[in-house]
Amino acid sequence: MSTKSPIRSYLKFALFFLLAIGLVMLISAYASIPQMQAWQPPKAPGPQGALAPNQRLQAASLLGTEALLEPEDVVFDAKGRLYTGSFDGMIWRLEPAGSKKPEVFAKTGGRPLGMVFGPDQTLYVADAVKGLLAISPQGKIRVLASGYQGKNFRFTNEIDLDPKTQELFFTDASRWVGIFDEHRLDIASGIGTGRLFRYNLKTNKLEKLLDGLHFANGVALSPDASFLWIAETARYRILRYWRRGPKAGKIDVFASNLPGFPDNISRSRDGGLWVALVSTRVTLLDVWMHPHARLKRFIFALPSWVRPSAQRHGYVVRLDAKGHVAETLQDPTGKKFSNVTSAVEHNGSLYLGQIYRHVRGLGVLKLAPKK
Repeated sequence: MSTKSPIRSYLKFALFFLLAIGLVMLISAYASIPQMQAWQPPKAPGPQGALAPNQRLQAASLLGTEALLEPEDVVFDAKGRLYTGSFDGMIWRLEPAGSKKPEVFAKTGGRPLGMVFGPDQTLYVADAVKGLLAISPQGKIRVLASGYQGKNFRFTNEIDLDPKTQELFFTDASRWVGIFDEHRLDIASGIGTGRLFRYNLKTNKLEKLLDGLHFANGVALSPDASFLWIAETARYRILRYWRRGPKAGKIDVFASNLPGFPDNISRSRDGGLWVALVSTRVTLLDVWMHPHARLKRFIFALPSWVRPSAQRHGYVVRLDAKGHVAETLQDPTGKKFSNVTSAVEHNGSLYLGQIYRHVRGLGVLKLAPKK
């Protein structure tokens, strides 16, 4: 005759109880994840030709490491002074070549991302939390637009200005996830809720130009102002929105199947485009998750460390005027520079924003003279 150990019975019950609680929590977490759509991404381009790994970003020096916390975008005023927005809501000003310590120009109370100067040196800012801002040369902040049709912007992202028409163009990355929420969820969702807006500084009129963009990010005006480039982060591509000519009001694809997630974009000296890749492509997302909507929801119901995340690989792409990859600047190790958010050309150097776990400092890379 045998008797069961009370301790063993207790352990079995405790294990069963914990498994049941875990299952209930997983089901609840799964139900809380929004519906997702399946998508079949194009096969990532191979590392050959201009996309072959190189170490060019390792030559970048760091500027403002004592103050600039995850600097996002870079812009220069008429005096050549550098401005950037940081994670703590500050907009910092630096003298040329970093001759003095960074000084606080303004504090938005949000998260300043894209920035552009107007002819009168008003600084226009796309703040992810506060919306579209105008900041006077004295640092006084004015909100131009915080939402559209009675609903607040969720992720005001990047901005550019046509100085002739006095029109601001800016993106709102997503309508259903904010800057401090899980942006990876939006990128993985396969559902496009990003938008492109136009704000007329003469009439103070706000107008929606595009909807349904897959994480609308960087925006830049073409050299002749006939179209806008728009970075569609979750689709690995750059779009064109035509402002003039027979295609006015229409969009087409300028560059597709990029080797990573495009963030901010800016004009290059040859009429092309600098594209900052905040991360290279993620195999888990492309091959295993995107084609299966339910699997995506399940993985995002699990703890955050299981979900796909940005790769530690510094990467900048220069596209020529036809959308072809002309060159890349990389740091495959990610130790010197990675997770690039912006690449802005100024006076023969490339200025690089970056984000990753409270990293500090802007990158500065000397470019080869134009041939």
